Amino acid sequence: MHERRQNPLSDLVRQMADEAEHVRHRLEKMTDLARHIRSLAENAGRDPQSAARLSDSIEALKRSLVGVLALIPELETGHQKAMTESPESGHTVKKILVVDDERSVVDLVKRILTSRGYQVDTAGDGRTAIQMAGQSSYDLIIVDLKMPDVGGMEVYQSIRDAHPDQAERMAFFSRDVVSPHTTAFLERSGRPFLVKPFTVRELVEFVERALT
Repeated sequence: MHERRQNPLSDLVRQMADEAEHVRHRLEKMTDLARHIRSLAENAGRDPQSAARLSDSIEALKRSLVGVLALIPELETGHQKAMTESPESGHTVKKILVVDDERSVVDLVKRILTSRGYQVDTAGDGRTAIQMAGQSSYDLIIVDLKMPDVGGMEVYQSIRDAHPDQAERMAFFSRDVVSPHTTAFLERSGRPFLVKPFTVRELVEFVERALT
C-alpha cells in the first residue's frame, strides 16, 4: 500500500475555508446585532434601559468589527500563499509551456495540469513556441514532435541554440516512436517523451518525472 502524500496546499485551502466560514458567522452575528441596535435606538427616547443597552450593543458591534478586520490580513496572506505554492510539493508553482497543433490536446493538457496547480501557457505552432521560450523562462516545455511547418525537432534545435538551459527542460509528445528518424532524435536529445494517446495519470506522472 502506498502512503498518501501530504498535500500542503490542500491544508492551506482548508484553513482558509475555515477562516472564511468564521468570518461569515461573525458577519451574521454583526448583522443581527445591528438590527438589535436599530431597535434599541428607536426606543431609546422612550425607555432609559434601552438607551443603556444601546451603548453596550454599539461597543459589542465595534469589538466584532475589529475582530473581523483583524482576520482579513490572514485571509490575504493565505490567498497569496495558495497562488505561489504547488499542491504536490508546497514549493513555487512550476511554469509549463505546452505546444501542440491539435487544439483539443492543448486544451485537455492545460486543463489537467492547471488542476494540479501548475501554471500553463500554450502555443499552437512551433514558431510561437520559439518566441515564447525566448521571452519567458519555463520549468518545462512540452512539444509535439509532429507539427506542420515547424515541428518539435526544429523547436528543440532552435531553443537549444538560443537558450541551452531551456532546452534541458524540454520534453515531447509523439504518436510515432518507432520510425528511425524519431528514435534517433529522441536518443540524441536524451529528453523524455510521452506517447499519444495518453491517460490523465500517464500525463501527470510524465510531467512530475520531467520536472525532477
